[in-house]
Amino acid sequence: MKRLLECLDAERRPRERIASVADVRSRQVISVEPTTLLKEAVAEMRRHEISQLPVIDGRNAVGSLSERTITNLILSGRRPTDFSRIRVKQVMEEPFPTVDERAPAYLAAGLLQHYASVLATVNGEIQGIVTKSDILKRV
Repeated sequence: MKRLLECLDAERRPRERIASVADVRSRQVISVEPTTLLKEAVAEMRRHEISQLPVIDGRNAVGSLSERTITNLILSGRRPTDFSRIRVKQVMEEPFPTVDERAPAYLAAGLLQHYASVLATVNGEIQGIVTKSDILKRV
């Protein structure tokens, strides 16, 4: 009986609104095209102080580029001077997952355990990006 009364009482209390992906995403999506030189992509990452970039072709996410990708290239013997001859499409990884911006933010947070970023979409069009940093800003 006590448990039943606790449940009924909990139902009467106003519910806390669950944050959506739109609430936590960054609107500005810094991206590169597949044909961008790696040297230019790295410069873009430095300029904006970001650790990953979606690779966008037209309106579609076709890949991703991260510090990990670049570090792995260097560790495999590529020199930074080689980056002026390498196109992003030659080294990009799979695209970041996409989530409708109306979805709960905890869905994006769960994906961030496996991906560097999550792209926020509306009707399939990219409207923003969510990173771990965006989630931490809400704490």
